Amino acid sequence: MLSEIGSWASIASLPITIWVLVETHRIKAHFAARARIPEIRAALAATSLSYLSNIKPNGDINAAYEDLAKIIALLKSLQNKPAKKNLSTLNGTISKISHVCSARLTSQSDLWGAYTSTIEITTSLEQIERDMTWK
Repeated sequence: MLSEIGSWASIASLPITIWVLVETHRIKAHFAARARIPEIRAALAATSLSYLSNIKPNGDINAAYEDLAKIIALLKSLQNKPAKKNLSTLNGTISKISHVCSARLTSQSDLWGAYTSTIEITTSLEQIERDMTWK
């Protein structure tokens, strides 16, 4: 009789264990976004500022391309974050900046377009960061 109760209790605890695992994973993902998104946003803003100074007429165009490579790396690190659903233009921005970076003979308007796309993502990240305080 006691072993039967133990068997049923074991079977009943399996769904509870699975539910705890799923919830633990969701909590971990939520806090991973909280920890990394502000850091990525700050790095993206700093790199964008450097990029802006390098695409001006008296700036260093080679340094601008280095900044673009850093921006691409930062944007790619956002791709696996839970807040990606809020960044609908992320993949488009990555491909646009990658094209500008790989062409190396782009016009000034392409360089400015990459900058405005970066500012758009940075602003989206600021909004996500503000929304995270309410969750």
